[in-house]
Amino acid sequence: TTEPPSAMKLFALFALLLPIFAVSQQEDHNPYDVSWATHSTKLTHNQGLYDDFMEKCRASAANPQACAASEQDRMHRNNRQPQSMLNFTENGFQVVKTPPELFAKLQQFWQDHREADQQPEWKQVIHSYQNAWDAPTTMIPIQEYDEALRQEIWYATEDILQEWTGQRLAPSAFWGIRVYHNDSILATHVDFTPRIISVIINIDQDVEEDWPLEVWGHDGKAYNVTLKPGDMALYESHSIIHGRPFPFRGNFFANVFVHFEPLGPADKKLEDFLIEPLGDIPPYLNQESTEMMNKWRQHNPYGWNLYHRDVTSLVKKGDIRAIEDLVIQKPSLFKTRNTEGLLPIEVAIAAEQQAIVDLLIKMKAYDETFAAKVKIGEDETLKKRMSDEL
Repeated sequence: TTEPPSAMKLFALFALLLPIFAVSQQEDHNPYDVSWATHSTKLTHNQGLYDDFMEKCRASAANPQACAASEQDRMHRNNRQPQSMLNFTENGFQVVKTPPELFAKLQQFWQDHREADQQPEWKQVIHSYQNAWDAPTTMIPIQEYDEALRQEIWYATEDILQEWTGQRLAPSAFWGIRVYHNDSILATHVDFTPRIISVIINIDQDVEEDWPLEVWGHDGKAYNVTLKPGDMALYESHSIIHGRPFPFRGNFFANVFVHFEPLGPADKKLEDFLIEPLGDIPPYLNQESTEMMNKWRQHNPYGWNLYHRDVTSLVKKGDIRAIEDLVIQKPSLFKTRNTEGLLPIEVAIAAEQQAIVDLLIKMKAYDETFAAKVKIGEDETLKKRMSDEL
């Protein structure tokens, strides 16, 4: 899945990408451009379907140039992004079963909310990634109705993906239940960073025929992946070109999308990140790619930030996984005081989040002022826990 780029970004890319797009139009088709325009606008099959798709996109958009800019951006990413990223699995995708207990909860949530709580997605923004003019998707935002369920989805999928990739992962995006409707087409694409390691959970479907996910593996071959309710597709969404270029035939196809970004090897101890800090460049970028590095810096002028980064809120909730991720990725946050003048460790002490207090002591995630205060204070238990530092 992918979130469409903003109109401003698209128009900025229009002039930049025009020469690249023009070259791709002149080239002979390659093996990718069969079911959809993936690297070039010349297809060996479905040329009429693609041309009709783009014509309707231009006719439906408030500004017809938005479709051209969106399409150039999509194709440029397909051509350039995969080789500018690091990969973590053999072929880039795998299908597994959703843990039964989690799937049962998702099905119950779907049944409770499917009729009354579906909302239009993208606010009717027109772009060339999905044919919203013919078949607008709808969304049930799980986080608005059941935050505990969303957290359970985060944790369960993170564990599965970490085992698959061998990487420690941090959440980077979460879509609720996205519902595709009859005639939906999802153009083949790679996801925007930081949606790097991803999972699709099929919750339910009412179909006349299978609606496969087309993926291009690291081996350069195309695969059609058919999901049934309860199946999970694991995929490296940053480098695996994927989409559903065949019109959907049926009433609905309901998926949950969850995305993560790698922080480093899963078996690396937390303390070792103190010795070898991550720095401010995500470890999944190919730093030999000047083009990717320049683009990443342009889109991230304030550096690398994780999806979950409100330290005070995370500490109060007791979200120790997110705290671990931040201690690894941006340790300076834990020596920064909040608007009430408190360090995260002081928030954890006040909230009686003992596991987080222990973690922050272990990772030396506090400043000298706090250490000095503990040393002369009356909290003997805390002094004992910090004895090595004091």
